[in-house]
Amino acid sequence: LKLFLLRPPASSVMSFREHLERNVADAQQTHEAHTQRVMNAWLTKIKEQLMRHCEAVSRRRRTSFKMGVPRPLHLSRLGVGEDVLRQQLREMLNELGFHDGSVSAFDRIYWKSRGDLWRDIQCAQVMAIWSGDDAPMAFGQQLARNVNDYGAETQRMILSEVSFIKEEFR
Repeated sequence: LKLFLLRPPASSVMSFREHLERNVADAQQTHEAHTQRVMNAWLTKIKEQLMRHCEAVSRRRRTSFKMGVPRPLHLSRLGVGEDVLRQQLREMLNELGFHDGSVSAFDRIYWKSRGDLWRDIQCAQVMAIWSGDDAPMAFGQQLARNVNDYGAETQRMILSEVSFIKEEFR
């Protein structure tokens, strides 16, 4: 009889269990929302960098750009896998109109940082491809315009370099 009194009734065990299950569900929701915010911030940064570099190379009459994207350790620590990262990068390329673009696997690369210190990181290659002829989206149209404006810009740069050289030798 004493053992029976020490055991909590079955209904209170279930409600405590339900409470724990709710805690887990709430924690999972909070984790997923946080992970999504961090992912969106990372993608926004990558997207802005890609657009800025594509803009610059298009002014030099280039029709593609390849950018190395280091694997974000903060997202890996949150449990985001490589497949999810690559899918997000592909969707970003599609959103920008680069349907022929590509995203490689995250491969280990070695690079020299400060002094003689060598570091290895995992890096994916994001490739954006466009043409000066066909630019169906606004960003693509801007790139095409930049390719066409290249001649005038180059001429201005050459003239400014020539005038700089002339002043240098006076």
